[in-house]
Amino acid sequence: MRPRWAEFPADVSAAAAARAWVREVCAAWGLGGVVDDAVLVVSELISNAVDHARSTSRATLSLDQRGLAIAVRDFYVCEPPRPKSLKPSGTRGRGLFVVSMVSSAWGVDEHADGKTMWAVLTAPDHRG
Repeated sequence: MRPRWAEFPADVSAAAAARAWVREVCAAWGLGGVVDDAVLVVSELISNAVDHARSTSRATLSLDQRGLAIAVRDFYVCEPPRPKSLKPSGTRGRGLFVVSMVSSAWGVDEHADGKTMWAVLTAPDHRG
């Protein structure tokens, strides 16, 4: 299948729009078994682009033998984000930790004008 992409604004509405888009693509690709994790991952990555990068973002979904790959490109140059230690009383800072727990692989690719954060989800109902 050909990768699909969508662009989102640097606005609080972006995460909800990205979740709806991921649900639509997963349904079209027959990926019901991974849709909840995919929605969670894209929501966290898009929210990071809005909250920290304060930039527009471009999300890409692709499917191959590894599973469903989710990538979010933003336009803010910074040190590559890493999961933080969880604090029981904290109300923020769990996003990348959650992404790392639900994905089979994840990472950050740096660019001269920003970065791409990505995650791969094993798709149990996909025959790569």
